[in-house]
Amino acid sequence: MMIPIWTADGMLQWAIGHSDPAKLKETTLNVQRLSPEELKQRQMEIKELEKLQMPSDAKLMIVAINDLNNLSLSLEDRRRALQELLVLVEPIENANDLHKLGGLTAVIRELNNPNAEIRIISAWILGKASQNNPFVMKLERIHNIGSIPFLRN
Repeated sequence: MMIPIWTADGMLQWAIGHSDPAKLKETTLNVQRLSPEELKQRQMEIKELEKLQMPSDAKLMIVAINDLNNLSLSLEDRRRALQELLVLVEPIENANDLHKLGGLTAVIRELNNPNAEIRIISAWILGKASQNNPFVMKLERIHNIGSIPFLRN
């Protein structure tokens, strides 16, 4: 029986099957031969590369959610935060994270915003997050807050 690659065991087996033991051993020996100064230099290089790294979707979602939770935010910035979330919740994994990051509450709250465009974008986010996503569809949190009846009205 073949283990699917998208499981942790599948990825481990794929990595082992596609690795070159001789090359791994050579790399290990090369690293072990580095002086403390060279190791420190390598660590500094890695830290510099980490600074250049693009933020993850989760980090971008947190920024947008924090913006929505900032009640003094301008209408334009609120619209921008919602537009970012609209794009970010498209992948099912991000849609699942929306609730875990506290974004569902923030988006549902925006359904009561006096600005029609803000309400529309918020409804689109909820629709996109729940599209083909049983996890989000079944979240009792949506029903407890009352967004579904609100959307029906």
